Amino acid sequence: MTEKILYCSVELERKVASLYEELASLAESEDRFISLILKQIGLESMVHSEVLRSLGMKLGLYEETEDCRSLLGEAWTRIEEAYSEIRRSEKPDIRSILKEILSVEGFVGEETYHKLLMPLLKKLLKDEDSQKLARLALEKIIEDEAFHENAVNQVVGY
Repeated sequence: MTEKILYCSVELERKVASLYEELASLAESEDRFISLILKQIGLESMVHSEVLRSLGMKLGLYEETEDCRSLLGEAWTRIEEAYSEIRRSEKPDIRSILKEILSVEGFVGEETYHKLLMPLLKKLLKDEDSQKLARLALEKIIEDEAFHENAVNQVVGY
């Protein structure tokens, strides 16, 4: 089960990255600075997905599944709904979409990194140096996720 959750977390990060890239493109004509922040979040999210995928592969904890919607629940659904909103509207309300996906940033940081991966690292990596380096990579992602949540909050209130 952990293998599938990790796979779905990678896929969620990819979907989030793509969504932010799309929102950045839509915001370009409205406000270049909002677009810049959204593009930054999208790029960082794509890096997160690759780091997670690589970590999962190295730990032997990566199993593809088609069941991500039921495994990740609301986080997955909110991203899909955000895409639907963009497709439905001629001029989507970027701030409204960002409000809807704000909880995903918190979910990803809390569920994936703190509750799932950090404890697994301790269990699976016996070598303390490897544990420290893997932890360092995850701590950077956790910091980025906190930045993303803060940046989106600021854009919503801008």
